[in-house]
Amino acid sequence: MSQQTAASTKTTDVVIRLVGESGEGTVSLGDLAVQMFAELGLDIYTFQTFPAEIKGGTVMYQIR
Repeated sequence: MSQQTAASTKTTDVVIRLVGESGEGTVSLGDLAVQMFAELGLDIYTFQTFPAEIKGGTVMYQIR
């Protein structure tokens, strides 16, 4: 494989994690970021965690 071909097939994965408490807008910010990245034509994978409590627990939104 030539160097030019190897360089053109190289990809970089980026993981962004947003963490906050319930009610702080963490999920809304994650949804906004996903929409922005999708409009740029990027392939997006997400993972979200929600607390068992109704309010005040930790929320995590991961974008890859």
